[in-house]
Amino acid sequence: GEVITNGRISALLELGAGFHPELTGRENVYLNASIMGLSRKQTDAIFDRVVEFSGLSAFIDSPVKHYSSGMFVRLGFSVAVHVEPEILLIDEVIAVGDEEFQRRCLDHLAALKHSGVTIVLVTHSMGVVQNMCDHVTWIDHGQVVATGDPVTVVADYLQGVNDKETRDGKSDGFVAEDSSALVKSIEVLNADGHVIPFAVNREPLIIRTTWRGGVSPEAIEFALEIVTESGIHLGTARVTPPFEGAIGDQTIDYRFDYLPIAPGNYTVRVHPLRASTRSHLVPPAEFSLQIRPSGHIIEGMIELPGNWERDS
Repeated sequence: GEVITNGRISALLELGAGFHPELTGRENVYLNASIMGLSRKQTDAIFDRVVEFSGLSAFIDSPVKHYSSGMFVRLGFSVAVHVEPEILLIDEVIAVGDEEFQRRCLDHLAALKHSGVTIVLVTHSMGVVQNMCDHVTWIDHGQVVATGDPVTVVADYLQGVNDKETRDGKSDGFVAEDSSALVKSIEVLNADGHVIPFAVNREPLIIRTTWRGGVSPEAIEFALEIVTESGIHLGTARVTPPFEGAIGDQTIDYRFDYLPIAPGNYTVRVHPLRASTRSHLVPPAEFSLQIRPSGHIIEGMIELPGNWERDS
């Protein structure tokens, strides 16, 4: 194909490409800037801003061969975004360095965009795509699959990934190894009642618990809780099923009309308790629940369930 450009191009394809390991950070700034078409006088004018942005003033006169990989890419990023580009090509190098530096990167890119710089971004980060881009093209193995506004294309892409994983995956719900166990199984189902290998946020979800009836003469309470990988307890739902003394397998569903939890890996536990004292009848049954993203980005652990209303 053919691409027609009009303006100075700066590229973030591989940060630090063109750096010479034996040269100092200072010398490499001038080297990179000259490769991108700046004169020494022009580089003099931006040098202090480059160093300040990178946070490497204490190391700028040290050979870059002594830099850590993080320091290396910080300096490369700083040079690339300060050479006054009119067209900026970025390939998967948005988030470099620590959180503070990443925020500065994104803020600076937003300022460049606001000033009229054309930014062409290649990335797999859906959050960056939705927050930064005005127009998105989804390319799969060199073929254009979809093009349009970020929300629509990201939603289509994630749906395609989720559909493929659903076809290839299998459910990892809980199944009791002991045939006499109180809780026999826990399954994850979609709104149509089909077992699924993972949940998708902002979509309906059913967690179905099956237990043996007639094993306890007293009322049983079930407590379902969801815990993050780091051990944060997101919440608990309790119920006392009206099946006291029933014989045979019994089931009860916990339904999410709308799953408000961010993507990630979670542990789901179902605690069978004595309803009168809330003491454990048996150890809880637990399994890992994977939550995949939908086309909408959830900021934080959960999506707040409230609504905005105008104060009358």
